[in-house]
Amino acid sequence: MRRVTYALTLASSILLSVQATLSQEPPKPALRRNITIDLLEQSLSPSPAAPVTLHLGTIPTGKKWVVGVRAEPTAGVKFQAGVVFTDTFQGAPVVKSVAPFSAALLAIRDNTIRLEGTDRLGGDLLVFLVLPSGTTLIVQNDNGQYFRGTVSTGLILKDGEVIPSVPKIPGELVFKLLLPSAREPNQPVRLSADKYSVGSQLLREHIISVSMPRYPAQPKDSDGILAIQMEIDGAGLVRNVQLLQGDPALLPNVERAVREWRFRPFLIDTEAVTVTAPVVFGFRNGKVTSSVMR
Repeated sequence: MRRVTYALTLASSILLSVQATLSQEPPKPALRRNITIDLLEQSLSPSPAAPVTLHLGTIPTGKKWVVGVRAEPTAGVKFQAGVVFTDTFQGAPVVKSVAPFSAALLAIRDNTIRLEGTDRLGGDLLVFLVLPSGTTLIVQNDNGQYFRGTVSTGLILKDGEVIPSVPKIPGELVFKLLLPSAREPNQPVRLSADKYSVGSQLLREHIISVSMPRYPAQPKDSDGILAIQMEIDGAGLVRNVQLLQGDPALLPNVERAVREWRFRPFLIDTEAVTVTAPVVFGFRNGKVTSSVMR
């Protein structure tokens, strides 16, 4: 098991948007580089706080992970953890939505969040904080790798470097710290004695036929994201569909569609196995998109 631990020190403000400027000095092994985020005040009513999302890392599918997050002071700070679903903007992954973790995987004590489990959605991990007015933030990990920047329109870090063309994400602060070796596995990952998990790329490679769900009859109220986990048997048929995130009213149309999907069998040592796979659907402007159709 690879252990990853992050600490966040909180001191006040509301996030308007995010933009980073890194120090031009090359990092020295014995020194730490800080990222200090100046959050601009924003008038919000009735809530005095705005959400900040932190995408802390990517761990290969099926691997065990442990992450710690510390907040000081804790007054007015709310904690929630979840799985990140991502989209891309000019080639950079960006956070689009979150599905919450089971409370059994989450422990908060001594101003620290600790999470432990196997991520069934490819290893993306998110910590979500609602911060009181006046918050500043410092981020570090176990390796002492720090980053310094001023934030106002969007920040994504890849292998410790800021991606220059980043999306505007009002009300959110996103960190993308990619492990250089973190690639999606090219075969199903064992979750238990008879259960395996596959990522989006492997799922797409096994498609025989798919049909998209119908757009809802009430589009004005239906724009958004629906995330499901489906179970595919050894014959390549979808046998079970579980809602992970989104409006349950959108699920019936999606479930009817995906139960018609067909896949080539997923093989382990020439034997067909049952796999689970996450799929994300987007509903916007009368169109339906899906993570399997990129």
